[in-house]
Amino acid sequence: MVEIQTVFQASLLLVGLFGCTVESACPDPFTLIGGRCIYVNATEASWDASVIACDAHGANLVIADNHELFNQLAAHLENNYKAQKNFWTAGRKKNNSQVFEWKIFRTAKFLDEILQYKSLAEMNNWHSGEPNNNGGNEDSLEIHNHKSGNFQFNDISGATLRHSICQFDG
Repeated sequence: MVEIQTVFQASLLLVGLFGCTVESACPDPFTLIGGRCIYVNATEASWDASVIACDAHGANLVIADNHELFNQLAAHLENNYKAQKNFWTAGRKKNNSQVFEWKIFRTAKFLDEILQYKSLAEMNNWHSGEPNNNGGNEDSLEIHNHKSGNFQFNDISGATLRHSICQFDG
């Protein structure tokens, strides 16, 4: 009986800490992909509006900072969102440079205050010739399907309408 109670208490602790069950389920409408709770928003919006849309779900735009997550995310997009080609991530230019970083926002609580940066991994997932700052205003990072199943990073203006990928961290 003590062993069952201990397992139950550990399960409750995991749910409390991560917002997930022992089976690693994610809250609705999120899906477990690459060890993270992910939601693809089918409504197109600008990068800033997508930050707000993800925040409404208690989430941030996705931080695709490792190959395993990126590859599983690309497979999920290919299998479930063939009609959509472009998806916002949390990648944004640092201080008008050509350096991109992952930005974490919590709009509802901190009125667009940047809480922290996570460095954008040099994953070699850029499309050939990117980032290129075409037009001089490409400040945001999307995952773009250049060919069927060939998802890569692309820099583009944050004013462009794209689907968003939200990441829930609990």
